[in-house]
Amino acid sequence: MASLLDRFNIYDEDGLISYEKKDFVAGNLNSHIELRPYQEKAISRFEYYFNGFSQKKKPTHLLFHMATGSGKTILMASNILYLYEQGYRNFIFFVNSTNIIEKTKANFLGKDLTKYLFSQKLMFNHQEVQVAEANNFEGTNPDDINILFTTIQGLHTRLRKPTENTITFEELAYTKLVLLSDEAHHINTMTLANPGTTEEELESSWERTVQRVFESNPENVLLEYTATINFKDERIKAKYEDKLLVRYSLKEFRSDRYSKEIKVLQSDVEPLNRILHAIILSQYRRKVAVNNKMHLKPVVLVKSKYIKDSEQFEKDFYNLLENLQAADIAGIEKNTSTTLLKTAFKYFKDNNITNSILVRELKEDFRREKCIGVNSESSYSHEDQIKLNSLEDYDNELRLIFTVKMLCEGWDVLNLFDIVRIDESVGTKGTTIQEAQLIGRGARYFPFQLEDSQEKYKRKFDEDLENEMRCLEELYYHSVNNSNYIKSLKSELVKSGILEELNKQVVLNLNVKPEIKETKFWNEDYIFINKRIEYDRAGIEGFRDLGELDKKIYSFDFGSGVVGETAIFNDEELPPNEKKLKVRKLGDFGAIINRKALDRIPFFKFDHLKLYFPNLNSIDEFLTSADYSKDIRVDLNGPAEKLSSLSAKDQLSVVLKVFSVIQNDILKRSRRYEGTKEFAGNPVYSIVEDKVLQIVVSDSGIQQYGVSMKTNSDANLKLDIDQKDWYVYDDNFGTDQEKYFVKYINNMIDDLKKKYDDVYLLRNKGLFKIFRFSNGQALEPDFVLFMREKETKEKLNYQIFVEPKGGDRLLEDKWKEEFLEDVKEDSNINPSTLYDCEKFKLIGLPFFNHSDEQFLQFEESFIKEISLGNGEGGMD
Repeated sequence: MASLLDRFNIYDEDGLISYEKKDFVAGNLNSHIELRPYQEKAISRFEYYFNGFSQKKKPTHLLFHMATGSGKTILMASNILYLYEQGYRNFIFFVNSTNIIEKTKANFLGKDLTKYLFSQKLMFNHQEVQVAEANNFEGTNPDDINILFTTIQGLHTRLRKPTENTITFEELAYTKLVLLSDEAHHINTMTLANPGTTEEELESSWERTVQRVFESNPENVLLEYTATINFKDERIKAKYEDKLLVRYSLKEFRSDRYSKEIKVLQSDVEPLNRILHAIILSQYRRKVAVNNKMHLKPVVLVKSKYIKDSEQFEKDFYNLLENLQAADIAGIEKNTSTTLLKTAFKYFKDNNITNSILVRELKEDFRREKCIGVNSESSYSHEDQIKLNSLEDYDNELRLIFTVKMLCEGWDVLNLFDIVRIDESVGTKGTTIQEAQLIGRGARYFPFQLEDSQEKYKRKFDEDLENEMRCLEELYYHSVNNSNYIKSLKSELVKSGILEELNKQVVLNLNVKPEIKETKFWNEDYIFINKRIEYDRAGIEGFRDLGELDKKIYSFDFGSGVVGETAIFNDEELPPNEKKLKVRKLGDFGAIINRKALDRIPFFKFDHLKLYFPNLNSIDEFLTSADYSKDIRVDLNGPAEKLSSLSAKDQLSVVLKVFSVIQNDILKRSRRYEGTKEFAGNPVYSIVEDKVLQIVVSDSGIQQYGVSMKTNSDANLKLDIDQKDWYVYDDNFGTDQEKYFVKYINNMIDDLKKKYDDVYLLRNKGLFKIFRFSNGQALEPDFVLFMREKETKEKLNYQIFVEPKGGDRLLEDKWKEEFLEDVKEDSNINPSTLYDCEKFKLIGLPFFNHSDEQFLQFEESFIKEISLGNGEGGMD
């Protein structure tokens, strides 16, 4: 029988699981949280299991196996919100470590903290809900989210040896509970017990305690979250066969570019000098960030094997810093062979930062007050815990942390860029595993954008090795130069997925052919690119201009209180029960009810509404005009008696629900940017340049990514591309589909050259972007084909955008194909701009794919477009 995970993977492939966001989940998370696709997938799987899966087990026990740094706590908060909507009010959060308890309390309860997970006002059915800490569940508010925070050890002790005002097994048997187990791999004491363990010992284990609570009520839910669990152990594999719902590995996390890249830096210097190297790099990163108008305070972590060593190195570091001289910095610069350190010293020199200035900065930025020792739970205070959980905050000045292993689990930090290993021994397998886990925590990406078209939470410069911003996408692990240790550590990092196998990483040089730079194409021709601009909402006169929002139907069910929507032309039948349908318009509920509803939803404040509807004159107009909300249809479903005599409270509930959904519809349908339809010419030589690419060769040999066309072992994809005068670069390292496209052009080139001059194919690898007309979304077309018609009075120049796509991307990237069609139909070139009196035509083609059906569609369009070259239809 297929495992639960396998079955849900199939459900995903078959489209059975809806990924529509629930408003009561997304709307009740902190506004700074942007759910990522894998988080949305996990949330939707859980919701489907809970309410759509025919073989759901009761009580319900599920495991979320999610990579370190992937946001398990956000997922946990989302699950809490969903379960609250399902009627659950009492939650027990437990973990093995006290410091994780404190961090999680801050995340769930600390409204004034930046990492607070919920919105400032939690709203369910337009009633405000509080998140409250509980010691037991007697006398708790039945409308609150009540959470008891405890260590697994504490939970075990409380229940086995109960005292006054604490929870008991008997009390919990009558309470519908959700058990939230963080770092859940620690609770498997019974599953992993040795064969000789007695029944008495098993009965008194942590796992048995959790099991007794979980099984005490059939409505209970146990949700486990962990990044570290050993599925190679058959006992673990068997236990979770029907419980593992979501797996998102560290390898996927890194491959999806949500993590920093890991660099292991080995040196023969003394441990204190390794710390000095790290703080110099840290200062360099800070300056690079400031130079790019970013706020960033990079943090360094120093890890020792023993507490006494950590404490001693902390003292020694303060002494080193106090006596640091410019000559010490000069010595490091002279002896460094590390690329990034060399880059840092060059940056200092180019920006007139002398060694003396650098010394002063280091003494100030890493003085004792900006460092902390975290060696045991008793070595730091509650205030220190808050600082460690908010290292990214503007007013948090901590730059250097000394520790042993207190931060290996449950520590959320984004601005850690350097870890210094003090221990100089080879280490055991156990220590390298622990260190790999710590590196995994530090690998969390520090989000930033240099321009709006960039993805904030993903690495941006993997293939741009010369970009100085790469230093903000890397974590350096500073270690002793011991080949056996480094080999062991790298092996563990590769196993975990956070480090790519070295033989899969290649650095490639992609150069423009010298002869290309001698051509008219290079020196006189243009690449036409549009711009992304702020969308002008001046033309929005009402709901009709937001995707015909005025035609949507909103529904309210008095049986469930759930709002839905239907298309206006659907003839849907009522369910065969006693419920009736009553059709109303929002304006029918009256000014008092509608105004009271708007007053409760901050989005509908007049100044805020004007951002979306600049022609709106007042709130009264918003409520009473048919251009806005007055005539919005609301379908009420419920018992006839109920519908005939709705109380003011009932009417307010309806209107509040409907306006909440309208709020989301306005947000979804409003656009912030648009792409200009006017394209401007940029000289080819100003756009195209030599590139240095760092490529991770795909696990799939089919994709061919990172493999040269010149030396390809596949005869169907091999081409002496450096000998082709029509290809701009000297090689192609793209996917199999990209190579098939280049081979296609190679087969067509003689026919093309009979009709066209200056035929050139350019691979656009990070050279330029064009922007979708409708919403400004950026597209980097993979290829551009340039051609100029022969023997016509006004030569027509073609610029043809082509996107080769693998079969797995054809649907997901459909918007790109639609945009390329829009480019063909709607783009224009400013007629007042003269380009040597020539005409230009911009064309976007359907996706290229080597498969029969898609290929025929592409070729038909391509042949049709280039056959129109009779001087007609060109643009001035």
